[in-house]
Amino acid sequence: MADHVWTQITIGGELDREGVDALIEALFDDFHGYDASPDEVLLEAIRKSEHFVFQGQCSGDPEITVAACKARGLTYSFCYDSHAEWNAGGKYWTPGLATPEEFSCASSFHPVLHLKEIRERLADGSLAKHLDDLEIWTGDKGFPTLTLREPAGEAHAASS
Repeated sequence: MADHVWTQITIGGELDREGVDALIEALFDDFHGYDASPDEVLLEAIRKSEHFVFQGQCSGDPEITVAACKARGLTYSFCYDSHAEWNAGGKYWTPGLATPEEFSCASSFHPVLHLKEIRERLADGSLAKHLDDLEIWTGDKGFPTLTLREPAGEAHAASS
């Protein structure tokens, strides 16, 4: 993917202050042409203990952001818009997965199932599980919120 396309990423999990800085830097490297600044959206998500959801233009997969998430054990899901040369799609990863799960998306950043895939999953009995997975990947259920992990010394002092 050489052209920039609209991409939406959702991130959740626990990270420390250094991780916040690294994630902000990665988002600024990967995303361009956004309506809201990624650092402001990230800090607001942490303050509210919500998942981080961000849209911007990206050239291909947000590889730097994905690497920052994997290095810190953060769950991520992203969808990219279609282009003349490819269909809209997405990837989901959470700690414990060897490789990201890939899925088809509509241009509205919502996963879609094509008729062929529905038939295949009905035949092998995996349709219900896959539908549950899609709800998680979109952040609709079971997707972790983004929270700040306090350093051990600060957490101990706060509990005293």
